[in-house]
Amino acid sequence: KNDLSGLMNDLNSKIIPSMTHWESPNFFGWLKVNQSAYHNVLANMLMAGLSTVSFTWQSNPSATELELVVLRWFADLLNFPSTFTPQNATLAYTASEALICCLLAAKERMVHKLKQTQAATSLDFSTISNKLVIFSSDQAHFSLLKGCKIIGIPLKNVVRVACTSESNYGLTAQNLENAFRKYSKEFASMQVIPFFVCLNIGTTSSGAVDDVQGVTRMLKETQCLPPYFRESGAFS
Repeated sequence: KNDLSGLMNDLNSKIIPSMTHWESPNFFGWLKVNQSAYHNVLANMLMAGLSTVSFTWQSNPSATELELVVLRWFADLLNFPSTFTPQNATLAYTASEALICCLLAAKERMVHKLKQTQAATSLDFSTISNKLVIFSSDQAHFSLLKGCKIIGIPLKNVVRVACTSESNYGLTAQNLENAFRKYSKEFASMQVIPFFVCLNIGTTSSGAVDDVQGVTRMLKETQCLPPYFRESGAFS
């Protein structure tokens, strides 16, 4: 059996030399985690000491109320409209989890909307799902494709718009509008139905930043307006 000093020697000699040091100022892969920042260390100490499971209000009322307060802070920081209520939002553990929630919400909303139209009344849920199309740049994180698999959107329905160095690999409103035009006939005949646009603010692969304002403005002006779009900010 190893004592504590032996375990620490194993850690220093066998584990640490082969680690990827995410907290190094010279590390630019993937994203920053900042787990070693003093406030995160203190927060983890408190969480470990309290050792609570907070999956519902009944399981931990204080944690639920604190989550609502923090969500309000985020809403104010991001200049959300006054109509936003924290009760209608949630904190996700990972970006992939958040993306899946966004995709599911967008899919459910679009399916419900289509079922109320005469053209889609006779279509079942699976048929509508196979018509739903997502647009993103070709720099978007692979979690988008994983999320589509999980919620039942065929990968062939993910339109990855090619971006070049001319826009620093960011998606522009013109690029997205050109991609929409390619599907104009399918949109009109409801062979395919756009329901989601994934935008990026600092992609994991290249740090690319999409033209969020330009794309948002274009989506409001076009008749092919997806009800949801999501921003992914690995570098932010």
